[in-house]
Amino acid sequence: MDRTKLKRYGIGAATFATALTIGFVIQYGDAVASRVGGQDTAPEPQAAAETDEQIIMPATASVVAPPVLPTPEVTAPATSNVALTEIPEDINVPTLLLPYDEAAEAESPIDETATEAPEMELAAADVVEDLTISPMTLDAEVVDTVQDVAQSCGLRVLATASDMAMVDLTLDAPCQTEASFAIYHQGMTISAMTDDLGLAQLSIPALNEHALFIVTFEDGASTMAQAFVSDMNDYDRAVLQWQGAHGFELHALRQSSSYGEDGHIWKGVNGSAETGMVASFTNGDYAAEIYTYPAGQSSSTSSIQLSVEAVIQDKNCGKVINAQAIQIGPNRTTGITDLEMTLPDCNAIGEILVLKNIYEDLTFAAR
Repeated sequence: MDRTKLKRYGIGAATFATALTIGFVIQYGDAVASRVGGQDTAPEPQAAAETDEQIIMPATASVVAPPVLPTPEVTAPATSNVALTEIPEDINVPTLLLPYDEAAEAESPIDETATEAPEMELAAADVVEDLTISPMTLDAEVVDTVQDVAQSCGLRVLATASDMAMVDLTLDAPCQTEASFAIYHQGMTISAMTDDLGLAQLSIPALNEHALFIVTFEDGASTMAQAFVSDMNDYDRAVLQWQGAHGFELHALRQSSSYGEDGHIWKGVNGSAETGMVASFTNGDYAAEIYTYPAGQSSSTSSIQLSVEAVIQDKNCGKVINAQAIQIGPNRTTGITDLEMTLPDCNAIGEILVLKNIYEDLTFAAR
């Protein structure tokens, strides 16, 4: 791509924040609740104080009571008048152990000539063996399937704090195979997708010491997890997020570097703890890029200029793009800038718009 074709582009009105507002974020608080406007820091969870990871139990499904069937009415059988007669005393009536049925007697008369049935002898050993009941065995595949079904649809997510104030998310959604889902974290939203087993793993830069992540699928299934990020205040972060058409990029130029030089950090190069790095999540409807730089850890005086680039492509040319820029750090007031712009028409495909002065430049003194 020819990066010599550069244009400057103004910033329009802000509309992106409204588009991203959802119930989960409203309940959790402002996009950057612990860092904006002097709001109190969210209380540290009890479990998070002792461990860097926390497993959130699966979301429970609604239980609907079975319908109550009406009790059938039982009507007593109609009885006719029965005339009782006394049995003469001179008639010997045998004692009946079972109810006497004259109709059955007429159909199956007793054969008075029948002899007693012969006795049958059973081998004692055979009887004992027959009383031994072997348990039913199932094929291993069947057992695994039954166990999987018993544990299926238990949507779970595990959040684990890792190096550079990152959080590793592990999602297990057996009933959501190859399904798109959204992750909401401190005002940032990104999209991802599960694999053919319903699994997904992502490493996401945290935007809060008490990092809460809410996972939501398109059918409404959701779960959440939280991790305590102890080194959150050791890093500065700049977030660029948008929805819909792609083509945005976040770039950092260190020590007045030019594009393509060692000090140029973007998603196309592998950064480090010393130079900083860009994490990119651009495979879904909600996209974001996050630049991380170790605040106060540089061995030399550092100056970093941050800029946003919009690459004109056939998928975004002529379209209105809404985006949002967020900047956080231990020694700065959180900045949030909403962006709305109409990209040039498709005659400009391949050109690059550079948006500067969106973020505050980063300047660090040598340690």
